Amino acid sequence: MRFFAMMLLIVLNSALYAQKAGNNNALINAVATFNASNNNTDYTHLIQEFEKLDVANNKDWIPSYYLALIHARISINNTNDAEMHADKALFWSKKSININANDETYCIYAMAHIVKMAVNPFMRYVKYQAVIYDNLNKSQKLNPNNPRPIILEAKLQMNLPRLFGGGCKQAKPLIIKAQQLIDNQLLQNILPSWGKHSLSELKEGCPI
Repeated sequence: MRFFAMMLLIVLNSALYAQKAGNNNALINAVATFNASNNNTDYTHLIQEFEKLDVANNKDWIPSYYLALIHARISINNTNDAEMHADKALFWSKKSININANDETYCIYAMAHIVKMAVNPFMRYVKYQAVIYDNLNKSQKLNPNNPRPIILEAKLQMNLPRLFGGGCKQAKPLIIKAQQLIDNQLLQNILPSWGKHSLSELKEGCPI
């Protein structure tokens, strides 16, 4: 009886290990696909893939993080459905930060509020500025070497009217700092690594 119980335990553990390894490989592939994407990518299949991974790994912040990031990107580049995707970015970023409050999840939570604000910036800046800067500050305090919250802050500074203290003069020090950090970041197969394209756009708008 004990022999059969031990064999059953071994089989179950092997099945769970295989499932976990399979999910990890699927996550690695999904992240690689996202990293190879651009503003013209159709994200429909990738969203479905990350949603499956979120169900299979409901205690992992990574799938919901990338779902928030994808919907934020779509919102910025699609004026017709900007509000809907901004709401989805908020939903997934909130789930991600609730699973694990770290520098990347604070950053994506700030980004989700930025795209929500960007739907109607003149009417929403006052409403969202506090939560945006609060989460960017939390992200930078947890990891001063993360370039992504600094890139987001630089974008905000560049696009903020000069009347409110914005413009390239204020954004340039942040751009320079983000460039140094992104050049030195250690890339891993599932952790966030985006930012180079955004930084290139910033440098076009504010040459350094």
